[in-house]
This record gives sequence, structure tokens and C-alpha cells, in this order.
Amino acid sequence: MKLLSLGLFAAMVVLWTAGTAFGQAVIVGVSIPEDSTDYQGTHASIDDVWSVTAPPFPLDINTGIGFILNPAPATFFSLHDNAFKDSYKPDPTRAVVTYEFDQPVIVDQIELLQHVNGVSRIEGFVGDSLDALISIGWVFGPYGPAAAPDMFQEREPYVFDFDNLQQGTFFRFVILQTLAPNGYAAYQAFPRSAGRVRFALAPELVIQPGDANSDYKVNVFDLAILGNNYNQGGGKDWGDGDFDGDLDVDVYDLALLANHYGYDNGAGEPIPEPGMLCLMAMGVVCLRQRLRRSR
Repeated sequence: MKLLSLGLFAAMVVLWTAGTAFGQAVIVGVSIPEDSTDYQGTHASIDDVWSVTAPPFPLDINTGIGFILNPAPATFFSLHDNAFKDSYKPDPTRAVVTYEFDQPVIVDQIELLQHVNGVSRIEGFVGDSLDALISIGWVFGPYGPAAAPDMFQEREPYVFDFDNLQQGTFFRFVILQTLAPNGYAAYQAFPRSAGRVRFALAPELVIQPGDANSDYKVNVFDLAILGNNYNQGGGKDWGDGDFDGDLDVDVYDLALLANHYGYDNGAGEPIPEPGMLCLMAMGVVCLRQRLRRSR
């Protein structure tokens, strides 16, 4: 009966995952160095919040530096500084913005909403940890090196295009050159894909049926938990794989897991080939049977 049930489950996996694609990465954090603005009218200095991360979810874009990702018209600057190492060249240890994503991603562009005396050149960095970021080079915006003071309209969208092919869970840009010789400001800065689309923000987390370990994902780890408790009698709970509340882990719970397999907080994740999923499912059952025989 167990093998028959898992055979049905394998068939359901094939049907429900055949059309599943890769999910989109979402931003789960943004930060600037603490006290890196000398202007008391920035969101970060007003709130004394220099970094926001998720969890908690959703990502807070209504506090401190979080406003740099808020699409609503900004009341105050998100970036502003007069600490320069040379004319037109801000202090690179302060003029830094770092984004974190929930999975590796290719950031190709930065869309900066400029102050009239804004930013003309930036350098990009990418990597899977803050200690291992590599440079992807520096770029001017559309006006190139000819950009001059007061050239921008207030809140003008200005795109820096890296033509980047390197992926990572972190992306950082450092401001290298400004329009004015001793100061700059900007309202918002949005990472974008090569398709000129802003990356989405981390949404509210929802635990779905099938998520036995409550990590906001339904994947092979939940399948293993369910397989270990499959048809083992009553008294089971959610953490054992009982998703329908009948105190037993059975084919109905398998169906719920199959229906939500691949869920990753709404962002999605790479789904294994259906054939591989079938093998994993059968492997879980075979392992359980071997464990029972050894007792």
C-alpha cells in the first residue's frame, strides 16, 4: 500500500511540477555605513536606522535607509554627504550602498533618483558574502563624464548600466564621482535586472501545507520528514507531516505536499526534474522500510 501511495505521489509530482520555472529573487536587506551621512535631513539620520533586513517580513521600506527602496515620492534624501577625499570624489568608505537578495541574482543596473547635484559615476561589486565581493567595474550614467552641477532635474531617474554577467546574493555600489565638487545627494536607488525591471522586495511570509519544518519552503527536506512518518499510526502533528490535522501521515498529506512542492515564500525556487523527484520520493520510502526492518 505504501509503494502504491508513493507511486500516486510520484505521478502527482510529475503533473504539478512539469511547468514550474525558476522563481524571481527578492531583496531581503539594504544598508549603508553607520553615520555615513553628515546631513540631519536624511531618512537614516532621522530614524538612526542604517540597515534594514528581512526577517521580520515584509522588508521595512518606511524606516531609515529602507526608504531608499520605497517607490513613493521621497520627502527626504536617502543619501547625502560632504565628506570628500578630493574634489568630485566622495569618501569611498562612506558613499556605499549594499543590497542582499534571498538567492544568487544578476544585478545589471542601478536606477538612482537624483538630486540636482547628484552622482555621475559608480562602481559595482558582487558576491555571495560581504567578505568576498569582487568588482564588476565602474560606469558613468547616460550623460557620461560631461555631467555637471545642476544638470539633473530633482528626482530625475538616472540609470547606471553595468552589462553585468556575475551573480551573487550581495550587490554593492560605491559612489566614485559626483556633479558638485564637495557634496552629493540622492533620493532612491533601485537595483534592476538586464530587462530594466526593479527587483521585488521580500513579501510577508506564509507557511504553506507541506512545509513540515516551517522554514517557509516546501522541498525535499519536508518530503524526508513526511516519508519518515508515513503510515506510522496516529498522534502525528504538522512537524511530522500531518498537514490535514487528522493526526495521521498518509496519502492525503502527500497530496498536500505535492500540491505546494517548490514553494519558497512566493518567490519560487528551482524545481528538480520530475524524474528526479520520483526517485527521491521512492528513496524516502525505501529508507523508511529499511529502518523498520532493522528494529
